Amino acid sequence: MPNAITSIAAIGIDLGDTDACYATLNGDGQLMEEGRVAMTPAGIRKMFAGVPSARIAIEAGAQSRWIAKLLGELGHEVIVANPSTTVL
Repeated sequence: MPNAITSIAAIGIDLGDTDACYATLNGDGQLMEEGRVAMTPAGIRKMFAGVPSARIAIEAGAQSRWIAKLLGELGHEVIVANPSTTVL
């Protein structure tokens, strides 16, 4: 992903215990890419360091603090969403 994607509008990451699933959207809201990444600092850094600055949404959870900090250090805007909030 770091070398191929240049027009990302947003990224969503579903955090897991050992890996995370991500999806990228373009400016029209169309799905560009989906994949998995290891839930380690090295895995997150390798996947997202080469991606142009993007808005990234992650869910609140046990690992969201260190991931949000790392993604912010890589130049991304991070939104931590509360998964228990219901939108009607």
